[in-house]
Amino acid sequence: MTTSVSITFVVIVIARIADVSLDTVRTAAIIQGRRTFAAILGFFEAVIYICVVAKVLLNMNHPVYALAYGTGFASGTFLGIVIEQHLAFGDQVISLFTRKGIELSRLLLMRGVVWRK
Repeated sequence: MTTSVSITFVVIVIARIADVSLDTVRTAAIIQGRRTFAAILGFFEAVIYICVVAKVLLNMNHPVYALAYGTGFASGTFLGIVIEQHLAFGDQVISLFTRKGIELSRLLLMRGVVWRK
């Protein structure tokens, strides 16, 4: 593998990580009703995606680029989930009415279902 193919491989992986991470965060933003933020993320996601797909499809003589594409996709999915968890878009709050509130609270805290910040 030549140096330019290796560099292109790395660029494709990084670009797909960025693209898929943006997609994951954008999806969470849509669910939360953050339309403007989601639209901005979508713009950058689409530009990156088009550039990467064009590079892979125009260079099918280097099948390693397809491997880079898949590697970036998988890594981007993982990273996107990690980013979304840190941004806390997906945190949920529920109300529960019960006569055994103190017991339930202790049980949930013990099991790690509930945490205090």
